[in-house]
Amino acid sequence: MQFKDILKVTGVLLVPLMLGVATMMLTIQNTIDAKENREKDLDIAQRERDQTADLAEEERQDNRLIEYLNGISTLMFSTRPLDPLLRAKTMSVLRQLDVKRKREVILFLYEAKLIRSDMNSGIPIISLQDVNLDNVDFSDLRPPYTQVISNFYYETRIALRGVSLRNTSFQRRNLYRSDLAQTDCTRSNFSSVDLLEVDFSYAKLVECNFENARFNSVNLQNANLSQSNITDEQLAILLFTLSSSTRDGSSSTEL
Repeated sequence: MQFKDILKVTGVLLVPLMLGVATMMLTIQNTIDAKENREKDLDIAQRERDQTADLAEEERQDNRLIEYLNGISTLMFSTRPLDPLLRAKTMSVLRQLDVKRKREVILFLYEAKLIRSDMNSGIPIISLQDVNLDNVDFSDLRPPYTQVISNFYYETRIALRGVSLRNTSFQRRNLYRSDLAQTDCTRSNFSSVDLLEVDFSYAKLVECNFENARFNSVNLQNANLSQSNITDEQLAILLFTLSSSTRDGSSSTEL
């Protein structure tokens, strides 16, 4: 067979071979495209399901909050003994709500004077002992000197004894005479907070932010301040207050 015959045969065979290769490549690409499209469709469907589930959960949370607020408001006008029932309902709803709605519950209870320390006994109507308020943001991020004074945090006396307040923020608030004894405030934010006569006894204040916080007559008996950024100046104010109280002949448990 001559060389030109070989070329002719090769040319004849090469055409279907190239067509076959092209067809195979096209099939592979179509398969890849189809797989990617299926994955995109599945991803879109999953996002839609997640969005629907999120919306449904938001609605459930709103309904729980509204039901609780209505129920508590009704009970407040009842002549029945309220304390145990109010606490039970409050504990129950706080276990079911997210941090945003937990904040709304606490604001409501405070404004209704249910979690304020009594002026005489120091005991609130509802005890929040063992409640989890981790990650709740109570901070005031409005520009300074433009704040409208409200009852909450101004003449505070909020009773949070024994509450879990990990990663909770009170930034730029007034916690006057508040009861935060036995709380777990690990990594909480107290920056620029007025801490006048606050009770932190036996509190866990590990890694807390006290930047620019104002201390005055603060009770830190047996509090754990490990790795918190309390300054020497703030400690000096505390020690001066303790020294003054001792000279006056009053008993003090402040640090």
